[in-house]
Amino acid sequence: MITLPVFNISFLGNIQKMKNDNNVNVVKKDGAKLKTLEKDVFQKGEAVSNKTVTNPIKPTKTPIKTPQFGYDDAINKLKKVYGTDDVATIVKAVTANEKNLIGEGCSKKVYKMDGIEDYVLAVKKGENAGPMPEKFAPRKLNLPKFNFGEAITEYDNASVCILGKVNGESHSIPDWIEYHSRPDGLTKEITEKEAKTALSKLSEIAKFPQSSFDYLADEFKYLSENKIRMDVINPNNVLCDSKNKRISLIDVLDAPKDFENVQGPLNGPSDMIAVMLDSLSHVKYLDKLNEQDKKAFMNSSREIIKKCKIAANNTGFEGSADFTRNTFKLVSKWFTFDTLERYDSFVNLYKDVL
Repeated sequence: MITLPVFNISFLGNIQKMKNDNNVNVVKKDGAKLKTLEKDVFQKGEAVSNKTVTNPIKPTKTPIKTPQFGYDDAINKLKKVYGTDDVATIVKAVTANEKNLIGEGCSKKVYKMDGIEDYVLAVKKGENAGPMPEKFAPRKLNLPKFNFGEAITEYDNASVCILGKVNGESHSIPDWIEYHSRPDGLTKEITEKEAKTALSKLSEIAKFPQSSFDYLADEFKYLSENKIRMDVINPNNVLCDSKNKRISLIDVLDAPKDFENVQGPLNGPSDMIAVMLDSLSHVKYLDKLNEQDKKAFMNSSREIIKKCKIAANNTGFEGSADFTRNTFKLVSKWFTFDTLERYDSFVNLYKDVL
C-alpha cells in the first residue's frame, strides 16, 4: 500500500484562491494564466439550488477521533531524527535522497522523512518558492476534528512547511488531470489496463464496512459546517486506506467568496458519490472493459452508491444534487470536453439508485 500526502493537483483548488498557497496560477485552454477566479467560478444566483435533500432516517452519530498530531509533536520528532529543528539542515537532508520524493504537484514537491510517520515535508517550487525560514513557525489548524493533511507549520510566507500525512492511496489514475484538462488539449486516453485497475480498486472499496463511508460522510458534513466546498471533480482528493478501511478527504481549500451567502450545505451526498466513483472517468473506464468486467464494475459502483446513501442517513449529511450538477457545469470551461454532459452520462447509468 502506498502512503500519499496532500500533493494531488486539485482542479477546483486550481480555480480557487488557496488559503495556504496564494501564488497558485491557473491555466486556461489557450495557456493564458488567470488571476483569482473566485467570482468567475460560482456566480451568485447561478451556481446553487437552495433545495436540500432531506434524509428520512434518524441519524446515528459516528464517533470521530480527533487527530493527535500538531506543531510540538512534529518539532520534537524532527529534533529526534535530525538532531536539530533548523529548516535548511532538515531540507538538505531530506531532499538529498531522491527516493524521499513522494510526489509533485503544480506548486510544490512533497517528501517523506525517514523515521517520521505522521508528517511529510512540502517544498514550494518555481515562482511559488519564497524565502526559507530559519525555524518552522506554528500554524493553527483550521479543521482540527479530522486529519485532512493540513499544514502544521506556517506556509503562506515560507517556502517550506510540514504537512500532516494521510495514509492511503488514490482509487483513480495517479495523474488524473493529464487525462482531463491540459492547456494544449493533448489529454491522455484511458487504457484497458487502467480500466481494469480501476475495477479492482472499486471492487475492494465496495467491500469496505459501512463505518468507512460513515466516516467519509462525517468529513463532508464537517466541511459544510465550516463553509468549505470540497473539490469533487478530481477523485485524487480522496485516499483509501485498505489496511485500516479508512476513506479520507485531502487537499481541502477555502471555498470562493461567492459561497459566503449560499443558503444550505456546501456539500451533499451527490458530491460524495461523484468523487468516489470518478464521475468524469466513469464512462471511459466502462468503454475499455469487456461485458463481464462492465457488469462487475457497475455492481461495485452500485454497492458504493448504496453505502454512500446509508452513510448520509446515518450521519445526517444533507445537500443538494442540483448543487453538484451545477459544479460540473461551471467548471466545463477549463476542460477539453463538456463536463456536464459527461457527469449526466454517469448519473443516467445509475438513475434507478441515485
